[in-house]
Amino acid sequence: MNIRTRRRLRNILLVLLAFVLLLELNGQYAEAVGKPQFFTGWVLLVMLVFLALFNVRKKVPFLPLSPVRNWTQLHIYIGILMALVVLVHVEFRMPDSAFGMVFGAMLLLEIVSGIYGIYISRTMPTKLNRYGENVLYERIPVFRRRLREDIEGHVVASLEETGSRTITDFYEARLLPYLEGPRDFWHHLRDTGKPYDRWTRELLGLERYAGERELEILEEIRQLVYRKIKLDGQWAIQNLLKRWLFVHIPLSYGLLVFAVFHLGYSYSFVRG
Repeated sequence: MNIRTRRRLRNILLVLLAFVLLLELNGQYAEAVGKPQFFTGWVLLVMLVFLALFNVRKKVPFLPLSPVRNWTQLHIYIGILMALVVLVHVEFRMPDSAFGMVFGAMLLLEIVSGIYGIYISRTMPTKLNRYGENVLYERIPVFRRRLREDIEGHVVASLEETGSRTITDFYEARLLPYLEGPRDFWHHLRDTGKPYDRWTRELLGLERYAGERELEILEEIRQLVYRKIKLDGQWAIQNLLKRWLFVHIPLSYGLLVFAVFHLGYSYSFVRG
């Protein structure tokens, strides 16, 4: 058993122990006050606040706090603990009100998106390494534009030096649409290799109609197209790693607002 597996087992055990402790405290609170939902409600609110603070922590890495990787581990396992506490809070029943159903749906989506985020954060970086040196996401459009300009330069050189429109016509009909933006999103996520196969076939097919100088230019274009494929792979994976947060983070803040409203409403209802 490796260190990572032992660490995961230890963390899961700590989550289970914390859950048992909360169950015991919840039982004592129920005997003393008679409303166990208030105890678990406050526990869930504290957990939601902590989970929401994780995004704040990532935006201020310079603060002398625990490293982000430790916060990530806490975020994951407290999220698991929160899911267990939610089941206790609702007494393992489906919500019977519109508010409860909306809140439950948001919470379920938050949990699912969190699990999905863990999965892609563990699997996608390995695929990212297959597309060469990591490129800053915001710089990818700049590199894509430079590749297009380089290919256009070779196309113009072909027309001027050979007088043949073989490469020019191919560029206008096939290459230009491909170079205008990111392509083959799903192929890159699944790492199928089909973009390489497709462009290899197309360029090899064009070589039958090319002269000696055109063959040299086509080889230069081939290398640039392969770089474009790698750039699209970088964009696809980094885009996925960023976009899932557009669901997960707003949901966490929405859940926090709902939880505060629900807690306030519950207390006002009891006083009433």
